[in-house]
Amino acid sequence: MENNNAENKMPTLEVEQSSDIDKLINDDIETLDSDEIIEEDGRSGFIKLPHGLALTVEETYPITASEVSKTIILIGPFDSGKTTIETTIYQLFQRKPFAGLYFAGSQSLFGYEERSFYTRLESKKETATTPRTSRSVTEIFLHLKLYDSKTKIKTNYLFGDISGEEIYSHLGNVETISEKMAYLKSVDSYVFILNGKQLADKNKRNGEIDQAYNMARTIFDAKLYSSSTKVQVLISKYDILKKNNDANLEAAIDKRIQCIVDLLKKYVSEVTVHRVAAMPEPGVLEVGYGLEELLSAWNKPHTGNQVVESYITDYKLNSEFNKLIYKM
Repeated sequence: MENNNAENKMPTLEVEQSSDIDKLINDDIETLDSDEIIEEDGRSGFIKLPHGLALTVEETYPITASEVSKTIILIGPFDSGKTTIETTIYQLFQRKPFAGLYFAGSQSLFGYEERSFYTRLESKKETATTPRTSRSVTEIFLHLKLYDSKTKIKTNYLFGDISGEEIYSHLGNVETISEKMAYLKSVDSYVFILNGKQLADKNKRNGEIDQAYNMARTIFDAKLYSSSTKVQVLISKYDILKKNNDANLEAAIDKRIQCIVDLLKKYVSEVTVHRVAAMPEPGVLEVGYGLEELLSAWNKPHTGNQVVESYITDYKLNSEFNKLIYKM
């Protein structure tokens, strides 16, 4: 009988080439339809995704250098509500557009999520909290890109919080803070936070206000600002003061806060006072109370004369390269 070699022949297995295996296990994501293809390691068709965590100062540079950006620095003592304000703004955009702005992206989604966890039901905590930011942490910036429906402009917002302890470590020595925190010179807005819980306590009220005054003076005496810098003096946890329903108490607090405003107006032209309750006690105020007004203040164009404009007028810098130097 004649053997059928075709039937008895063992099937051959196709061995994947090493290049195919490398492609399978590579962490990059191929984006064939992307308009923005980046050449990396000799390969085309791949883009590098952001790590999603909070950003360092250095990691903010590519954002601020290439797109419209605003840097917001929140300054206050431990438990004053800095991180809660940042994360509540992020969470409000998960409901709907906020303050006339639309969520347009973020390079620090993981950073927001890990800070927001303890404000949510799945954390099973009785009250909303946020983890404390350590002084040693260098990843301090959270990033939001927002689209303004009126101006049709996308703006990157970089929110950084600095502990009161960090500022106090430089009290009486403006040279050290100007050296170690030189990046603050390009800040668009400073937010000095007074804890409403402390203000409601007559034994702690004056200390809280004096602390904010000294922090503001330290930063501005160190000349870490420009003519376009805006300042917001903010009372956080306002629901605690509101619950007292004491008009005389609020009037007394306003009078003391005016001392901080008067100090700051010696340096910058735009200083506003805000009352905020990011995560208030149930039934007192709505979640995010005062944040819409605060975000609108950050989004508002500066009304004073810009430093860049004065340089261009005085020195007639017609070159776009020279203009960029002064803008930076």
